[in-house]
Amino acid sequence: MPYPTACSPQAWAAGTPLALVRAMLDLQAVDGRLTMNPDIPPEIERIASERIGAFGHRWEIEAVGRSGYVRLSGT
Repeated sequence: MPYPTACSPQAWAAGTPLALVRAMLDLQAVDGRLTMNPDIPPEIERIASERIGAFGHRWEIEAVGRSGYVRLSGT
């Protein structure tokens, strides 16, 4: 694949923000459920998401600092 200039985006860069969020949340899929052990920096404050699809269900997550929750979504 051509790489004509230093400012051209690379394909691996597109997944980097998602990998960073997953690392901060320590989000894991284990035995039919999602688990999380977050460590969110004060500069970011809070991460929340709804309708995460896993194991045939929709999940909600929220994390602030080193605490958070994962639960089945009502929708």
